[in-house]
Amino acid sequence: MIMKLFFRGIVIALFGAMIVSCSTNTEDNAKSTNDSTAKQKIPNANSRESVLKKVRYFDSLARTSTSSVPDKNLAQQLIGAYSEFVTFFPQDSLSPSFAFLSVSVAVNTYADQQALILIDNCLKNYPSHPNKIDLLMMKALVYDDRMHDKDRAAQVYEQIIREFPGTPAADQAKAAMKLSGKSDLEMIREMEKKNGLR
Repeated sequence: MIMKLFFRGIVIALFGAMIVSCSTNTEDNAKSTNDSTAKQKIPNANSRESVLKKVRYFDSLARTSTSSVPDKNLAQQLIGAYSEFVTFFPQDSLSPSFAFLSVSVAVNTYADQQALILIDNCLKNYPSHPNKIDLLMMKALVYDDRMHDKDRAAQVYEQIIREFPGTPAADQAKAAMKLSGKSDLEMIREMEKKNGLR
C-alpha cells in the first residue's frame, strides 16, 4: 500500500511539475507572388509552427481547467498534439519533453494501455531520456497497481534495479517487489509486525 501510494504521488507530482508552457520564436515568412509582391506565408497543417500552436492551445485548456475531474477528451487531444509534434519533429529539442508529457497525461487519466505504448515509444526514440527512471516507475505503476500484472511489473522493477543501482529508485523498486502481489491487508499486517504493533 505504501509503495502504491508512493508511486501514485510520484505520478501526480511529475505531471504537475512537468506541465510547461512552450515558447518559441516564430519568424514571419514571405514569398513572392507572380507580381513580385510579398505575402506572409501561411503555415501548412504539419508545419512546426502549426503543430506547436496546437500543443499550446490544448496545454492552455488543460492548465486552466477548473474541474476537479480530468477531462479525458481534452487529455486525449493534448496527448494527440504532443504525439503529433514528436512524430513530425523527432529531433526537435522540445520532442523529448513532449513525449514525456504525453505519458504523464495518459497515466494521470488512467489510459493505461496507451501509457504503456507511449512509454515504450519514448524509451525507444530517446534511450537516454533525462526522465528515463520516471518513465520506468510509471510503467511499473501501471503494470503493478492498475493491471495487476506482477510478472511484467517485476521485470520493470528489475530493470530499474539493474540500470540505476544504489539510487533511491532502486531501493523503492526492491521494496515494491517484496510487496508485489500482496493485498492491502497483508501489507498493513506486515508493517504492523515490522513496527512491533503485532
